[in-house]
Amino acid sequence: MQKEVFISEHLDAYRNNEKIVKALEGRVLLNHDEFVKWYSPPKIRMSQRNLPKMINRQPSLERVETVSNAILELMAESVCEKKIGKTYGINAVRRLVHSQFDILVLVESNYLDVKAKEGHTYTKTAANKKMNHVLGFIIIEKGECRRLPNAYSVNLICVRSIKDKPRGAILLGAYLYCCKKIGQRYGLLELADGYKNTAGFFSYSKMGFVKNTTLFDKQCFKDMGNLPMSIDLADYRYSDFADYASGHRKFTNFRDNTGFLDIVPEKGNVVQEQLQHEIARYCNMLYRMPFIFKQDFKPITNEDRKILFDIFDAYEDPSIDDCIDFLYESIEELSSTFHETKYPHEIQDTSSEENYEEEKPELKKRKTLKQKLAKYVSKTSRSKTEKAKSVQSLSKRQRGPDNILILGKSATPSTRQRGPDNVYVGLKPSSHS
Repeated sequence: MQKEVFISEHLDAYRNNEKIVKALEGRVLLNHDEFVKWYSPPKIRMSQRNLPKMINRQPSLERVETVSNAILELMAESVCEKKIGKTYGINAVRRLVHSQFDILVLVESNYLDVKAKEGHTYTKTAANKKMNHVLGFIIIEKGECRRLPNAYSVNLICVRSIKDKPRGAILLGAYLYCCKKIGQRYGLLELADGYKNTAGFFSYSKMGFVKNTTLFDKQCFKDMGNLPMSIDLADYRYSDFADYASGHRKFTNFRDNTGFLDIVPEKGNVVQEQLQHEIARYCNMLYRMPFIFKQDFKPITNEDRKILFDIFDAYEDPSIDDCIDFLYESIEELSSTFHETKYPHEIQDTSSEENYEEEKPELKKRKTLKQKLAKYVSKTSRSKTEKAKSVQSLSKRQRGPDNILILGKSATPSTRQRGPDNVYVGLKPSSHS
């Protein structure tokens, strides 16, 4: 199982960087071989009867791939299960036996103490003790985007808790650092659920990734429910990745035309949190709309369909530009409402009934979230059946020359593009359909 990215030759300069060392606070980055060597005793194999629960020592050498795979399955189940589902995580690590996959693992500072105490004994208890010292990992895949067959993309990244920062950023920084070391030009990933995956979008953006829908292609990323993102590694120095990952320096050169990176709710402000979710839906539709017109993507959620219904309330026969206009205006209005929404501070002194009665009328005057969003809800008398027909006609209509896609397959930028919505990274769109 020959690996080429997270090998010591490339990784050591990153994990020994003084800023990374300080940010890790004693925690350790292990590549694939280092992790398996620490986790597994010598000369062992998986029991065919119950793979996840027992590993029996054998006097003869067995395939290392079998042991490694079984251990990594346990790790995916332990670290990722609550976030992405047990099956997805396990399937991701099962592919690690192939040379096009690589992994980097983050463990607690005292991980070697567990190894020393357990010696060469392998029991379920010992396995769990070691697994509890795993804080996160990143899996990368070579050639996931077939237009760039030699490029590694982020396949899966998991940390036990989002509070455990900067663990995720350090893993992502290692990916960018090591990919630049092997001469890779672009960093690639797909963000599941797009803007609705708020934590992921902010995390990747803070490391320099930008939205890049030119990667939607049968020869690259096919799932338009996800948001493709990329970074040109040639624009950055090795020290930049260490600085951003460690938090020593903040990334500021954001390139996103939706303004979503400014939508950061105040702590505990439920109204702003709901508005952020609402804005994320419109941002998702903004990058998907050209593909809906091309019949490459069908809105499958009720939330997406509702936005299309509202577009047909506003326009009799909307063009692609009308749809983009509507989405931008909706994002701008919702964003304005978001920034105007103040935190509903609790009453400071409730011991006095008089004070309570004085404050109570103010609480009643506050607009509810439903009231704030009321203007975005369709009030037309048109039935849902009639709307559905309109939506169907939108996806099937043959568009004329005035309806030019925003960086679709033709890669012809629309003159209506409002900023770096789709950033070329030197990738020519494939001619394959």
